Amino acid sequence: MVWASRVDPGRINQPIDSQPTFDGGDGIAVRIENLLYVDTAVSGDLADECADEIRLFGTASDTHCLYVQWSFDVPADYEGDAAGLTPGPLLTPAGRQIDQASITEGVPGAKNVVMSAYYPGGEPGSTLRWEIGSNEGEWEPLQYEVPDSDGFLPLNFD
Repeated sequence: MVWASRVDPGRINQPIDSQPTFDGGDGIAVRIENLLYVDTAVSGDLADECADEIRLFGTASDTHCLYVQWSFDVPADYEGDAAGLTPGPLLTPAGRQIDQASITEGVPGAKNVVMSAYYPGGEPGSTLRWEIGSNEGEWEPLQYEVPDSDGFLPLNFD
């Protein structure tokens, strides 16, 4: 699922009005730009990166990853030095929790700050969580229900 982002416009396969957008508090706007269900059996960079994530953090039975790309805008009058987005746990329909531990920061006035994460073993129908904010202010917990597999379209790029 690819919405409007910094990708080639020919790669967008979802209507712009369906793009998940969120109020991150303190004037921060958050968007999900991509949700990709990556199969390691398919050749290409995405599959190779997914396979690496599975080797490092997955289980022996994992063959797919859920790849998520967010972007966010930090208002110019943001009261902290920077706002951060940190991917949180993904909960699969079977109840498996897949954690992430990273952060990307955007300074006041920054637009389209990008954060991405692979969830080895992640799948459609999962619940995605993340936080946005700062230690100088508040952290806003957000979540999104990932559509079932019917919502995912084949990609024509790697």
